[in-house]
Amino acid sequence: MQQNPIFVQPEAGKNLHFPGGDMASIMLSGEQTDRALAVAACTQAPDSGPPLHIHKNEDELFLLAEGHYSFFAEGRWVEVGAGGLVYLPKRIAHCYRKHWNNHWPSLGYNSSIGLGAVHDPVCQGVGKAG
Repeated sequence: MQQNPIFVQPEAGKNLHFPGGDMASIMLSGEQTDRALAVAACTQAPDSGPPLHIHKNEDELFLLAEGHYSFFAEGRWVEVGAGGLVYLPKRIAHCYRKHWNNHWPSLGYNSSIGLGAVHDPVCQGVGKAG
């Protein structure tokens, strides 16, 4: 199926709110891209992050706009700073922690999904549209 270009203006995404004040703004959903990819701009409270989880069907990519984070995958923690990128293939257990005082703007990319199942099964149904 032929796709049309999609242009998303700042602050135009659909916001999903999570416990602790975290938010994912869905800038591009799987439904909009015929399930080719999804992109979320995320903000997260200081010293927080999701629990260890696995995505069964999608890869995940983080482009860190600001701050300093620790990512855990394959039994080790790796420090990543502003301007860094993290690629996490599907079926790899992972989690991360944010280590600075402001909410972080960051882009999260998931392949082949409709971002409602971003943290399946850990956060499935936890995010509330708002």
